[in-house]
Amino acid sequence: MKAQTLIFVAELLLGTAAATQQCLGECQQSALAFAYQYGYPLYAYGLLAHGLPTGEANKVFVSPILLTAASTSVVRPNVDTLYALILYDLSKADLEFTVPDVDSDRFWVFPFYDLYGNNFASICSIYGYKPGKYLLRPAQDDVGVQTQDIADGYLAYVNSPTPYGFSIVRILVRDGSTDLEYVRELENNITLASVKGTRGTNIPAFDLDLFASVIHNSSLSNAEQVLQLTAAFAPYNLPEVQSDQSWVNRTLEHAGIRGQTFTQPKGTNLTAAATTANASSNNFFLIAGMSINLGHNWTQVAPQAIGDYGSYYNARQAIAMQAYAALTADIAIYPSYGAELGLGLTFPQGPKQAYLVTFSGKPVLEPTGFWSLTVYNADLYLVPNELNRYALNDRSNLTYPDGCLVYGNASSNGEFQILLQSSDVPPPKNWTNNWLPTPAGGGRFYDNLRFYGAAPAITNGSYVYPTVTLIDAITT
Repeated sequence: MKAQTLIFVAELLLGTAAATQQCLGECQQSALAFAYQYGYPLYAYGLLAHGLPTGEANKVFVSPILLTAASTSVVRPNVDTLYALILYDLSKADLEFTVPDVDSDRFWVFPFYDLYGNNFASICSIYGYKPGKYLLRPAQDDVGVQTQDIADGYLAYVNSPTPYGFSIVRILVRDGSTDLEYVRELENNITLASVKGTRGTNIPAFDLDLFASVIHNSSLSNAEQVLQLTAAFAPYNLPEVQSDQSWVNRTLEHAGIRGQTFTQPKGTNLTAAATTANASSNNFFLIAGMSINLGHNWTQVAPQAIGDYGSYYNARQAIAMQAYAALTADIAIYPSYGAELGLGLTFPQGPKQAYLVTFSGKPVLEPTGFWSLTVYNADLYLVPNELNRYALNDRSNLTYPDGCLVYGNASSNGEFQILLQSSDVPPPKNWTNNWLPTPAGGGRFYDNLRFYGAAPAITNGSYVYPTVTLIDAITT
């Protein structure tokens, strides 16, 4: 990969006179490309906030239902868990939050993200965290979950690298009726309370209305929207990696970002800068070591390049475009099928064909873990279909070839299959339970496995990943 956006960064790190004293021409163009790449997750944040009934920080917004094909606030959403969204503002006070009394055998996670989508900390069932009271606070010098030297009866502190950020709480739903109601009630019992800050700041309150005013300004190009948001929020929301702060701030200045305003440098091309940044991000996972082959053409993003991105700003942009708010790999992994990430699948002969996904056996999980296979359309949203079925999983009525339930009362563990077939080409009844509809007409789609709380076998080569075979559509 040609890391075009890193050319200017390299000059800064070398400390050349050209980089530190004067930046013109190609230098400014490279800086502009980096600034777009660096700030792109703020645009994704704005789209997330736009889906809320009010732009209010430090409030819990519980989704009333599992996400459907009508949901477009987040790309590649999961339909296994009920979401509760918190947009937090720690500029004036710390934030106390309570984890409700979730049953001990159910997966749940309170993941915390900085303003750029770094999943810097998670309070999660698979690590044995308990329901109770926690404190979220700004502490850039000690980012993450702090379990030592805790006061006031808190179970832990969650130390945020930025004063603004968000959490997308996820609690597993076992079925779409009574259990959904139960989980909704759990999330309605999440409480938030402002607490006098342990560390004072002079940072202004989080202006969530700014996202709407920028994103809905039709006179601005997407690149201008991204850079205006970057100018507004970057001064108070520094890079999580402290050693990056100086050169990132200097690069943003050379890109025309000063005093919370963006002014495009003369002689630069904003469209070309965005194109360069997008190419760098899209090609990132082609770099050796940035994607992992799991077998049978399934790949996953390398753990260091998803969830919490460190200095991988191109990976951060790529995930913001394709899977915003991804969790770190210790909580969840997201294998995709295909030699190259992001290409998706098609039927060469249209809806006359289908794909048969053959599992070697039940995926191996830690206690409270779960798995699912979800299909998305070309825009990375859920696929409309008459069954309103968007995923199959370990809670579905999957059957073995002999008709017995895969997840029935018996402890059998053997080969089973999932049929990926166009939503307008229904299979015979004996395939209905194992049918995952793809876009009507045989259009491009993406299939994603999810393993929350994966056992070591899922990533160390012990578990044999499913085969995916192109077949004639099953109609009789």
